Amino acid sequence: MSHYPPQLKLVPWTNEKQALYDLKRWFYPDRTGSPDLRRRALSKIKAYQTKCPLPHIVEMTSLITSAILNDEAPEADTLATRLAYSMAIVRFVNELVDALDVALPVYHLAKMLGIPLYFVEIRHTATHDELPSLELLRQVGVRARTWLWDNYWVKIEKPFAPGVFGAELETDVKTLTREWRRLRRDSLAKEVRRNDISVYGQQYWNLVNLFVQHQAGDESDMIRVFLTDNILVPTDGKSVTSRIKLYGPLLKVLAGNGFVDRVVEALMGYLVSLEGKLEIEATKVIYDALDAWAVVLFSQSEWFQDPEFVLSLVLEQIHAMSLKHLRVLITSLVEANRFILPRHLAKVRAAAQAWEGATVDKAAIEQVLTDVENSLQLSQAELSEGSTAATFWQLDSEWDPSHFIGDCA
Repeated sequence: MSHYPPQLKLVPWTNEKQALYDLKRWFYPDRTGSPDLRRRALSKIKAYQTKCPLPHIVEMTSLITSAILNDEAPEADTLATRLAYSMAIVRFVNELVDALDVALPVYHLAKMLGIPLYFVEIRHTATHDELPSLELLRQVGVRARTWLWDNYWVKIEKPFAPGVFGAELETDVKTLTREWRRLRRDSLAKEVRRNDISVYGQQYWNLVNLFVQHQAGDESDMIRVFLTDNILVPTDGKSVTSRIKLYGPLLKVLAGNGFVDRVVEALMGYLVSLEGKLEIEATKVIYDALDAWAVVLFSQSEWFQDPEFVLSLVLEQIHAMSLKHLRVLITSLVEANRFILPRHLAKVRAAAQAWEGATVDKAAIEQVLTDVENSLQLSQAELSEGSTAATFWQLDSEWDPSHFIGDCA
């Protein structure tokens, strides 16, 4: 049995993921008007270096950033700036290729690592010939910084602490929604395309990306905050119409991977929980706002990943509002060429039987059934005509109408 003590790895930080994420944010500030924290990153690097050596990539980022900041200073000396850039590029290449510990020419090692070969050429010139020009060094400095981002920093993600995540997320989502409101309040009608490189477009998509990060962290908490913390649903008596105009576009861009499906699921559950309490005015205001959002979302069936799941959510609810939601959803499905299949008609008929036992107007139920049947006939007619809709519609081969004739007589 070995009595040697275990070999310990000395690191400069107590939480590596958080430390690297902070350095990432400081070295590469976004373009939403946040302060430039690159000097803060350099100060933190110096503090870390007093404890132990740093990863090569982190140290190289510090050297490149330091050279760029020196160049940006109004009193910068040209020769000193050229020396700073040259030293940073030389160490950038040397540190990376030396880490391979392979006896091959620098040129071949750089190719193995995916380092642009002009970095090697600049290294050679700065080491053995005259210093390159300042203009050339500036270009290479920017490209080196970009290479470090693409090959290392972009992969550093925000860490999530399970014990406090819910509270942190709630605060962060509220902060993001305040930023969204500030950005969008004067331009609600403005459509922002993915390739919009204007300052506004960059601010818009940076915010969207931050929402996406939170969505990936704990989607259920994010939805809860959206619905219950005066964001989507006003609890202060203000009009829900303005909230729909403000946050509707955000839900649209977050709609991938079934996000809106789950928003609807939570929304419907919230609606049900408020029933029986509508004599309270404040509760009625929230209930009506939730209903308004439901109508908006059901009218945008292209946002749903699984429309059949959403349809089942509506059919599970037994109240007059369900009929309105169902009619809006069916209309949207037809307009978007999604589906209206025989099995869906069967589900609606089965739900109608339950609704007839409740305080729901029978004539209204029959009207919804008629709407569904008309939609089904329309889709089947388009199929038989060989229209372009045939790529969207599909018949359920297992459907047998005899199972439902007796029930619906």
